[in-house]
Amino acid sequence: MTNMIEYNIYGNGCKRMVTMSFDDGQKNDRRLCELLRKYGIKATFNLNMLNEDNPWTVNYSEVKEVYATHEIAVHTQHHPWLEKMPPVSAINEIL
Repeated sequence: MTNMIEYNIYGNGCKRMVTMSFDDGQKNDRRLCELLRKYGIKATFNLNMLNEDNPWTVNYSEVKEVYATHEIAVHTQHHPWLEKMPPVSAINEIL
């Protein structure tokens, strides 16, 4: 058996980490975020451009409340296939 050094990089003696991420700001995120908070779980939510008129997504005005305690990450503006776009268009989607 080899002599391995163990590092405590996650704190509290944890040796493994599980991450959770969810895409697109779906309306079910409202309930999901409540459940995650209830059980002390944090997640990353990858949001694209939120449409106030779309009944399937969280409204922009709700983002701060719905995703409180969680991380929000960029997920482009219109959710295109970036690899099929000209580079300048892809950059605009991301920015």
